[in-house]
Amino acid sequence: TLRTEPRASNLDLDVEHLTLSKGISLLFIYNGERRRWVLHSILDKPADSTDVSIAQPTLTNPTLTYQLSDGAWVKTAFLPTTAPEGAIIHAISYTRQSTEIADSQGHRYPIKRNDSLVFTMLNKQWQRLGKRSVELISLSQSSMGDSTFSEGQIRIARPALSQSGVVALDPTVGPTQLSNLPSDKPYTTLNVCVTSPAGSPATIQLRAYRSIGSCRTTPMSEYRHCEEGTSLFFSVQYHHSDNRSLRMGEYTGEFTLQARDNKDPNWMLPIRVVVRIHGRRLPGP
Repeated sequence: TLRTEPRASNLDLDVEHLTLSKGISLLFIYNGERRRWVLHSILDKPADSTDVSIAQPTLTNPTLTYQLSDGAWVKTAFLPTTAPEGAIIHAISYTRQSTEIADSQGHRYPIKRNDSLVFTMLNKQWQRLGKRSVELISLSQSSMGDSTFSEGQIRIARPALSQSGVVALDPTVGPTQLSNLPSDKPYTTLNVCVTSPAGSPATIQLRAYRSIGSCRTTPMSEYRHCEEGTSLFFSVQYHHSDNRSLRMGEYTGEFTLQARDNKDPNWMLPIRVVVRIHGRRLPGP
């Protein structure tokens, strides 16, 4: 089952979209005065300065608002280690004191007075949502065409000498950590689950490339900086020659990657990849 992403242009959260996963129900209530849809959620707040754990969302209550105030404040609040896929935590602060929201991976997110942060559980990890998100659509031509190749590319602005790369969120898809180890090929092979023409799961292989500025192309998870530019260029390619076993017909799916910076562990940017390709028979074994 594919995830659905409701657009959030008139939602009372500072995010571009929310992810609706299988088994999760989200309830929205319209506020006529503010002309905004409000996400209904249960309320949690620290009982005292030692109550550092944020309550765990459940399938029954998958959305939670964590509220900080001068009378209910902690220095560091920890996201729960587990939650249903697609669960949402909205942290909001009304206190004059600074707080950090932390996860089990070691990421820390400062939150100040009148700030809010939104997190969702994606592939068993908490991901921060925001206005900045990137969508990468990789499309192939019709199976009746002559092309055996298709590509999608995005450009992400980064500071000078940044050590940025792209990782998978699921180890079965690709590498989940940035690396500076040498590779014998200039791309990363991704193993992506898609839906076959018959409606059953199938796996396709994609090639993922990364480069900084005008420097050479490398596998996506490499983080070496470039002296000749700042932007991170990321591309995904589909080659029919990598997928000779696919039967004729259309294959669809989507998955999420994440851009990261080795020098700035708090910077992360989700990359959503939507796949729609056509299997075809090629000559040869």
